Amino acid sequence: GRPEPDLMQWLDIVALGTVCDVVPLTGLNRALVAQGLRVMARRANPGLSALADVGGVRELPEAYHLGFVMGPRVNAGGRVGESLLGTRLLSTPDTAEAAEIAGLLDGYNRERQEIEAAVLVEAIEQVEGAPGAEDSPLVLAAGEGWHPGVIGIVAGRLKERYNRPACVVSLEGDVGKGSGRSVTGLDLGTAVLAARQEGLLVNGGGHKMAAGFTVARDRLDDFRAFLETRLREQLGGGPLVPELML
Repeated sequence: GRPEPDLMQWLDIVALGTVCDVVPLTGLNRALVAQGLRVMARRANPGLSALADVGGVRELPEAYHLGFVMGPRVNAGGRVGESLLGTRLLSTPDTAEAAEIAGLLDGYNRERQEIEAAVLVEAIEQVEGAPGAEDSPLVLAAGEGWHPGVIGIVAGRLKERYNRPACVVSLEGDVGKGSGRSVTGLDLGTAVLAARQEGLLVNGGGHKMAAGFTVARDRLDDFRAFLETRLREQLGGGPLVPELML
């Protein structure tokens, strides 16, 4: 006896998720995002409306706003704050609660940016001060107490800066939690899985472009050497050539 649900009204959240997952905006995905942006422009969802307000989005929303303004604020809750805040924000019908949560997420996002910037500076100093770093197919930085919520982002920044696979490890006690990002043509996930099978990791996995792992502090150098060897094998002795996608 219930009425048919209006699924079109949720396309704004579909658009946000599609863009923030870096899905190619072609075919059906493009259609979903295009319609979702129209739904979002109506500002019927209190959470998304509040998120746009704290992000300073005054014009009609575009994919840019989803990926670089609204998405990072939702994501910041899980990185340095409370992961449940994103769900509460997107599902609340209360405009006052939405404004309060959006304000919290905006604060967490600024905190995340500050933490990320500090870790990135330390990581760059470490990479550029390492002997022979320019000849390695891999960039790896490890730091004591680096916030685990930002190491994946920092790995992505290092990958873009040096055009090589990059891993960032947060050390605490006897173990390190690591995150890696790769470039086109080098399969980082396979190399990390092989390292786990060799007993160099406590845990680890991933896919071609990204990986996560847990490594004992005293095996970090062995892990680095193993990855370098595996990545050199993938290159087949040739140089790593950047690819420009148009």
